[in-house]
Amino acid sequence: MGNYARVFIDGTVTLSERLNLNVVANTHQVGIDPVLLRIAVCPRCRPPAALATINRASNYLSNRTVRLRVGGTIRSPTIQVNWRRC
Repeated sequence: MGNYARVFIDGTVTLSERLNLNVVANTHQVGIDPVLLRIAVCPRCRPPAALATINRASNYLSNRTVRLRVGGTIRSPTIQVNWRRC
């Protein structure tokens, strides 16, 4: 994921394909700076609602830590998700 997120996986996968994994993903700042977005796009070309939607989505996805617990098997994994704001 490069500059957008870091992912760390720790645990075991057995020869019988059983999973016991802990996954932590941390997102960085996502999206474009709203001030730069307003400057870059002419006012007649962009509806204000579109900018507001982009800003809300960027704010929601930015600076998040996602913790996953992965169990089950390779063919039938079970995943539990726990979202946290940094």
